[in-house]
Amino acid sequence: MNKIISYSLVIGLTLFAAIFQLNRLAAARPAHEVVEVIKGKVVDEAGRGVAGVALSDGFDIVKSNNRGEFRITANRRGRFLFMTTPKGYRQVGSFYVPLAVMQQKTNIKQDLSNVVFRVEKESGGVLTFLHLGDTEARIQKEWVEVLKDYVSFNQPDFVLFNGDICYENGLKYHSRELTSEKLGVRAVYSLGNHDLVDGEYGEELYEKLFGPVCYSFNSKGVHFVNIPVLTGDRKPSYTADDVYSWLKKDLEMIEPGTPVVLIDHHFVGYADDFNLKGESVSVDMLKYNLKAYLYAHYHVNLFEKSDKTGVTTICSMSPNKGGIDHTPSSFRVISITGNGEISSEIRHASLKNHVVAGYFTGQNNNIQIFANIYDTAYDTESVVVTFKGREYPLKRVSSWSWRGDLPGMVNEDKIGSLERELALKVRFANGNIINSRVKAINEKEQYPRVVKWVASNGFNTYMTAPLISNELVFTAIYDDNGKGGNALIAVNKSNGNSVWRFSLKNSVKNNMALWNETLYACDVEGNLYAVNSQTGKLVWSKKLREAELHPIYTQGVTVHNGIVYAGHGHYLTALDAKNGDIIWKNTSWRGGVCTVASPIVEPESGVLLTAAYWTGRFAHNAKTGELLWQKRDDDTRIADNSPVYYKGKFLYASPEYIMEVDPQTGEELIKHKINYTINNNSRPVVTDKLFVLGTTDKGVVAFDRENGYKELWNFKTNPGLIYTAPYTKDFQMTVESGALLLDNVIYFGANDGYLYSVDANTGVFRWRINIGSPILGNIVNDNNTLYFSDLGGNLWAIKI
Repeated sequence: MNKIISYSLVIGLTLFAAIFQLNRLAAARPAHEVVEVIKGKVVDEAGRGVAGVALSDGFDIVKSNNRGEFRITANRRGRFLFMTTPKGYRQVGSFYVPLAVMQQKTNIKQDLSNVVFRVEKESGGVLTFLHLGDTEARIQKEWVEVLKDYVSFNQPDFVLFNGDICYENGLKYHSRELTSEKLGVRAVYSLGNHDLVDGEYGEELYEKLFGPVCYSFNSKGVHFVNIPVLTGDRKPSYTADDVYSWLKKDLEMIEPGTPVVLIDHHFVGYADDFNLKGESVSVDMLKYNLKAYLYAHYHVNLFEKSDKTGVTTICSMSPNKGGIDHTPSSFRVISITGNGEISSEIRHASLKNHVVAGYFTGQNNNIQIFANIYDTAYDTESVVVTFKGREYPLKRVSSWSWRGDLPGMVNEDKIGSLERELALKVRFANGNIINSRVKAINEKEQYPRVVKWVASNGFNTYMTAPLISNELVFTAIYDDNGKGGNALIAVNKSNGNSVWRFSLKNSVKNNMALWNETLYACDVEGNLYAVNSQTGKLVWSKKLREAELHPIYTQGVTVHNGIVYAGHGHYLTALDAKNGDIIWKNTSWRGGVCTVASPIVEPESGVLLTAAYWTGRFAHNAKTGELLWQKRDDDTRIADNSPVYYKGKFLYASPEYIMEVDPQTGEELIKHKINYTINNNSRPVVTDKLFVLGTTDKGVVAFDRENGYKELWNFKTNPGLIYTAPYTKDFQMTVESGALLLDNVIYFGANDGYLYSVDANTGVFRWRINIGSPILGNIVNDNNTLYFSDLGGNLWAIKI
């Protein structure tokens, strides 16, 4: 009996030990231990099974069999089962189902033993989709309706919201209003750093609303892989190794040669030729036919195709505000062919039926018709002007502009009466027809002004002010679509006819400089060019930075005493203007985001003043590069207003202050509080008495320097046609253009598309011309002729 008890005790203790050991081992299992089996099927519109479809839990991937059936053992950490929409199909309904752990969080119950994913055959043709970055929206605004109008009419294959939907309210708003159901096409979301919010883990709310943060899909022969950010406002629940392990498995599943597009809110891997590296896992994206990398985060538009890798990288802006580099409010339309050829179109937002037309006497007294026309949602199909019962078609000369001539001679004395006989008819792609007046631009009465010429250069012009040398006028056109439109332009000063065009690698968006018949300009990638101003031939060029694209360079250049200054932060560089030899390169500070405030040298002290947005202003010895002083305080660091020098001082504005600063010491001799927002570029006009500058929110303002900067006047413009200054929106009256003082008159352009003339002492209105496209650069005078460019790429010469 005792032996039986002993044996029983031994057996019991052994079993207890075994169970304890099993429990201990189970507790010690890695987090990725599998916990459930999911079964299901992928079917087409006829209910037939679809073979070879990839299904994943975010860690492992299986494919459906010949009957469309699949079986996957889910990972313990997996929260979704999702389908990679197969080649030749598009999804019907959701592409994912929550696994057990997410069903508990979302209260969405689904039988995981009989999951059905549905697809249908997609039509052929070129893939087209919309790319939006950093919408950061939480309430309904007009841009949403304009976006929906574009989608409804043009029917892109999908709309990509490339992260920073933004915080809890933004995530919830988008999940209500910008869904596949409400757009009528697939809505594709990616996780941004501001989409990691409070919860059990950073991406919890995003997953409840939008599903998995890591997934892939095919569309018209192109394979898209959407991966999440690795860092953000809250800690994510995954690691780089988690993401890259799944990414490698996904890419191994696709047919070799398939064009691959990577989607990520952040931009990583560029310096390593897109070899994405975790702690122990790396993925060489070039092995998998990577054609494009779509990202956001920087609040800019940038299109770059690498000469080294052949990969096109595309960053896109949002349609509801100005960009950090003052990129206009916009979204991007991207098309990709089956072999990976990419094209792009920026749609400035949000404009409806915008039509402005004018006429002036051209050469030989012919009547020239000029129109700036834009609708965000609908293309302009045709523009005709009606004159004496006949219709004369206008020709498109840029994304905004149309031109045409009326035949025959017109008596100069009767030109003003033509307004009663001229009419414009614009047909948009949706069938809308807008009839508009054509107004005379020239004026001979109280304030005479005559358009000498308008040179239409085909692409857009941003903040680049014209430069004049001998009989030539210079400007720059830019192209954020990769269509070869980036160039420096020279036209004849007397008639605007083209003299030469020098092509650039990427966009020049700010001021150029002239010295000894050489034109200097720096593009957004940091490529500095020296071009002979009379011939358009390259003298020398220099790449100021390597292995990086961001921050993009939007500051412009300056030349002083034979030295050209360009670059930002760690690649701020001084070069010999004759040959491009480097004299010094900044090693004293690094700046996060480039500003649009152009660098200047104060000639008496020889101090170079430059800046970095969100960081501050920095003063260097212009000859040696020595950092003399810096200002990083909250009143200075939003450094976007272009500084000027006057009688041995630097003068500029911060968002809420006017500053007068000693160039050598940085001492703030005057710091005057103002009730205006100044994070726009507008270069101030400074005299002994006046300080005049454009504002971000309320047009142009003038202050009395002789009377403690007492406000003299404020001239309010119309709300901007588009938004440019960072985060501006909601009908702000932004003036990016630098004002010009001439014979006691202030001239300036504005974001509302007007050129204005006001009395310098009183701000009393004199005249305005409705150009119809934002004027963002400085106004330049030469022999009482005003030269300026509009966003539509037109260079104007107006005699006053």
